[in-house]
Amino acid sequence: MCERLHVREDVAGATFMAFGSAAPEIVVNAVTTIKQAASTTHGPGSDEPSIGVGAIIGSGIIAFLLIPGVCALAVTDDIQLRLKRRPLLRDVGTYALSLGLLCMFFADGIIQFYEAATLVAVYVAYVVV
Repeated sequence: MCERLHVREDVAGATFMAFGSAAPEIVVNAVTTIKQAASTTHGPGSDEPSIGVGAIIGSGIIAFLLIPGVCALAVTDDIQLRLKRRPLLRDVGTYALSLGLLCMFFADGIIQFYEAATLVAVYVAYVVV
């Protein structure tokens, strides 16, 4: 699909591949969050933490720390693992910005519509860049 649409490798990895590998996680966390929000014991005013947010943030940390580290450990001495600086800075910068915004938006314990729209807009800008 990426070859047919002439999509660059780093853009394909940041969109199609990332979404495809994260789809089960997205569905599980969305269902968990919706179920918890609808629950009478864990309603909107409840102090019970949502497993969905922690799982998504934890997954991002694994993607940025564990996976590159294991890949670097797995290669032999005759193979060099080269990273392109621009895509790496783009990805890490966007992730840091997203986490900062998420922390700011979660300060009151509620995500408003405009806050959710801001997070989606950051992702769209990330894909466009």
